[in-house]
Amino acid sequence: MNSAEFLLWVRGPGLNIAMAIFIIGMLIRLLEIFMLGRKRNLAELRGNGVSAGLRTIFTRSAPPDKNSLRRSIFTYVAGYSFHIGLLVVIFLLTPHIQLLQSL
Repeated sequence: MNSAEFLLWVRGPGLNIAMAIFIIGMLIRLLEIFMLGRKRNLAELRGNGVSAGLRTIFTRSAPPDKNSLRRSIFTYVAGYSFHIGLLVVIFLLTPHIQLLQSL
């Protein structure tokens, strides 16, 4: 198998297999979550639920205090660098853009 045949396989059956595994895995996870049978939360919201959710996302993305940032600055920088780089590769790399356009 040369590189052209491999690329055709990756774009065809390989992509279909990967998508099937992803969808089946996500469905299994969703079924597991729904089968937990948690009780319904009857407490009233104190404010806007969306703004509270966004605030929670941003506060948990930042270091909790300055001491933990001093001790593990590499961990925070490496984590943010990895995720920003991953988003750049997925959405801005030319082969990925062409793949998304062909779908």
